[in-house]
Amino acid sequence: MKYKFRAEINVDAMLCYAAISRWVDDWNVHVLYLEPSKPGDTPHRVPDVEVTFTVTGWFQNPEMRLLTYKELLWIFSRLEDCHVIVETLQPEESYTGERTHAFEDIIQNWKPDWKLLHQVLLNLRSNIIANASLNGRIASNLDNIFQLEG
Repeated sequence: MKYKFRAEINVDAMLCYAAISRWVDDWNVHVLYLEPSKPGDTPHRVPDVEVTFTVTGWFQNPEMRLLTYKELLWIFSRLEDCHVIVETLQPEESYTGERTHAFEDIIQNWKPDWKLLHQVLLNLRSNIIANASLNGRIASNLDNIFQLEG
């Protein structure tokens, strides 16, 4: 299944990738540009990026099922400063880039199963070592992403 979202900065998108990379077949980042206000001016880069990705079975275990839209929303909603991603995440064919709060109804009072949470947590921990630029962001999220009590 292909999905698309917008992020305020590329590091936010990288944090999401760190959480779900075991289930991602491809990850394409497109830098957004503002159109020039006057003829002859060059487009200006903005911090926002759009990401298109495909969710597949976990590469180390072909029997592992695909992540659902609901699970992606829940995982991304637990990552610090990734609210724009959660508000814009859609299947690619219905993506508009517009922010919405419809996700709140989808994931309210719901949590994924322990196996999935465990795999995402392992994924984040392994990415601390693999990606030095994300170390601080991932480490600060490990404690608050999966608060399972209550």
